[in-house]
Amino acid sequence: MSPHPISAPGPASGSHGGGEAALSTPYVHHHRLRVRYAETDQMGRAHHANHIVYMEEGRTRMMADLGLPYDEVERRGIGLVVRAVDVRYRDAALYDEELLVCTWVRTVRGASVEIAYDIRRAKDDTSVATGSTQLACVDLTREPAAVIPLPRDLFDLFDAARLGRVIPPG
Repeated sequence: MSPHPISAPGPASGSHGGGEAALSTPYVHHHRLRVRYAETDQMGRAHHANHIVYMEEGRTRMMADLGLPYDEVERRGIGLVVRAVDVRYRDAALYDEELLVCTWVRTVRGASVEIAYDIRRAKDDTSVATGSTQLACVDLTREPAAVIPLPRDLFDLFDAARLGRVIPPG
């Protein structure tokens, strides 16, 4: 996808990658969607809860475009469970407006990853909402699911995206 004019913040200083992090620009994934009628309130605005769904859609599409679809991760018995979510609402998204969900990896740690988002109105590039999710890696084969380190391939993929060192297939 072509670069988007937004400036995604660089990875946090506590993430893996040492001094490299300060010099890197993360890979930013772009996913377009439309606000559906069922997602709006009586005023025709997207209900605030849907922004979290838009963020999840951006995250799962990013993973698929990077060559690791979420369903493949789950088939391996690995889950990425949301342990924290943060959303800041900046402007209304209206029925049938096209939105651009910009998604990037902010930090990667041994057993977790933080994904950041900027949901923008496509027609005027206005930020509608920004946010982040912190995901913990768990073993889905255990009951209850136990936190485990990110598998090496998943860690490496997220870290490469964080550093802007990925070229999505296709």
